[in-house]
Amino acid sequence: MLKRIKLGTYSAINKTIWVKEQRKSPKSIILFNVTKTILFNVTKTIEKGSTDVTYKWQTVAPELPEDLFLRAMPQVKNINTKGNMTLAVSFIGQFLGQSEEVVALLNERFPELGLQQTDCHEVR
Repeated sequence: MLKRIKLGTYSAINKTIWVKEQRKSPKSIILFNVTKTILFNVTKTIEKGSTDVTYKWQTVAPELPEDLFLRAMPQVKNINTKGNMTLAVSFIGQFLGQSEEVVALLNERFPELGLQQTDCHEVR
């Protein structure tokens, strides 16, 4: 589990880092500096193959590196003013690193998602 903390009295530097709690011993932690955090959101509707993409996500997500978090959030959406509805699945992710890295990684392991550089947003 990753937790975001703000360093204050513990260090002379005052920057945000990520803390990873060890599963074996909750009191031991690993600190590591993160230069960039990338957030992205890709939405697929039933008409655009959300069923197949979600099925693939179930097999790919557990095998992704620990610095990449990817979840699927199904939702019902209006598609026009007449009240027609469709099912859409939003694939929401967080990556600790550069946007180029996550785009290359997901396009290699999960090309069905279709992640593009324009889907990525840097958080400071």
